[in-house]
Amino acid sequence: MKYETLQKSAQELFQKIEQKTFNYKQYKLENIAQAITDGLLLVSHDMKILWANQAFLEQCSKKMEDILGRQCYEVNHESLMACNDVLHPCPIIQLKKNNSSQTTVHVHYDEHGENIFVEVTVYPILDEEGKSIQYVLLYKNITEQKRAEEIMIKAHEKLESEVEKRTKDILVINEQLRYEIEVRKAVEEKLRMHQKRLRSLATQLSSMEAKDRKHLANVLHDRVGQSLAVAKIKLKGLEKSIPHAFLPTLGMITDLLEQSIQDTRSLTMELSPTILYELGLDAALDWLVEQFQKQHGISFSLKIDDDHKSESIHKDIAGILFQAVRELFINIVKHARATNVKLSLVKTHDKIQIIVEDNGVGFDLHQEDSSANKSMGFGLFNIRERLEEVKGSLEIHSEIGKGSKIVLVSPIQIESHSFDIEA
Repeated sequence: MKYETLQKSAQELFQKIEQKTFNYKQYKLENIAQAITDGLLLVSHDMKILWANQAFLEQCSKKMEDILGRQCYEVNHESLMACNDVLHPCPIIQLKKNNSSQTTVHVHYDEHGENIFVEVTVYPILDEEGKSIQYVLLYKNITEQKRAEEIMIKAHEKLESEVEKRTKDILVINEQLRYEIEVRKAVEEKLRMHQKRLRSLATQLSSMEAKDRKHLANVLHDRVGQSLAVAKIKLKGLEKSIPHAFLPTLGMITDLLEQSIQDTRSLTMELSPTILYELGLDAALDWLVEQFQKQHGISFSLKIDDDHKSESIHKDIAGILFQAVRELFINIVKHARATNVKLSLVKTHDKIQIIVEDNGVGFDLHQEDSSANKSMGFGLFNIRERLEEVKGSLEIHSEIGKGSKIVLVSPIQIESHSFDIEA
């Protein structure tokens, strides 16, 4: 065998081996391509279809012989021109411009003409000089994803619409609430003004009542009392000049005059005890305790705690506190059925505290339907109004069957206003 013949046989053998190797590689690549679940398309440099995997054929519902040699845009979009949509550009054209793989989203059609969304990615196949000679296009069906996105977008838009609507509703409600709050504030301010005027009126009425009491007490003492005393003296002077038979009658008249004088003195003290203005609140309360104990047979006691550093009590404050204690004593006598009443007075530098406690039947602070509660409630209301007008306070502690405890607190001096009781 000649050398040339041997060389030729060797070349033919190498060619067969190379062909088999190429065929094997091609077979292996084709199997790999067929195993891919996404559509795979091999196109020429001028976009003609050279090969497609089964997934692509199923995606577009076509056979291999129907698409080979045709333009990819003709098969995918039934168009005579490459895609030029700004939102969905041709990935091959983009690759040629940018010289790198490209990804875009296209709308294709299934066998029923329904839109399907496909994510298209193109990869170049280069020759030995690095130039693109063919292209591999990978088609991923993202229809479900797109529909989910559309649902999410619609849901988001609906949510935004609902939020916008709710926001408008909230703004309207807020505006209504703001208006109602402003109206309520205005009403509350008017109510506070009315309450302030009511307190002022209550205090002025209390002051006027005290003035009237003092004036009436002065009239009883200076006119009625003096007249009765003079009449008694005159009658005494008649004892020696009238017949003996009239002496018993004269004695009876004299006794009646004496009783009237005592009644006048008691009434004068009840109306406006001079001891309050002459000796002060401590002595007046001591006298009041003694009088109630005598008149009603109830045990009354007084305890005074004075730090001896306090200022003298303003006469208006003294008058308010005295009348308040007197009214509380009257309520106890009328309604409490108590056998023991304790009155405590504590004075500090600038305040005075009075506590009235009894062992009576007590009452329900929240029950207003009984006549006794209504009567006591009105009296306590008046006391509270008078005290608040001078920056004082009233606290009530009571339970059914456990007696009552009333705490009065007041400044010793009046800062902003004064009501002259002695005028």
